[in-house]
Amino acid sequence: LPSNASLLFSAQCSVGSHTITLVGVVLGGPNHPTVDGKVRSLIAQATAGFHELALAKAGESFASYSTPWGDKSAAVAARDVSAVVWGSTPISLTVRAKAMPLASAGTAAGQAEFRIGGQRVRVPLQLSESIDDPGPWWRLTNPGELF
Repeated sequence: LPSNASLLFSAQCSVGSHTITLVGVVLGGPNHPTVDGKVRSLIAQATAGFHELALAKAGESFASYSTPWGDKSAAVAARDVSAVVWGSTPISLTVRAKAMPLASAGTAAGQAEFRIGGQRVRVPLQLSESIDDPGPWWRLTNPGELF
């Protein structure tokens, strides 16, 4: 009388700097040693499909600013951000940069949001350079630019 060996398993796997949890089941194997081998094979196959993807590097620009008086800045990633993706999962990006009339470098400037399948990964953005007041002389000599 053949035995029916089955196993529900979970495994912690490292993918780059991330740890993922795989959960699976093998049903109806002829014996436990065969099921154990199938589990190891499934884990190896599944892990091979995952990879770490750098989404943003600290200082990477996602939007730019310029003023009529010549100040320039960018909305840059505040930190490195990566995610684990499976195979060729589609990725989309939405950037929401705040209007920045006058602000210091490092001021929160919005966020970049990556959609990876059903997962959302948000990257905080900050101003790379200060946007300074143009001063009274520029305001006096460029009144049309202010309105």
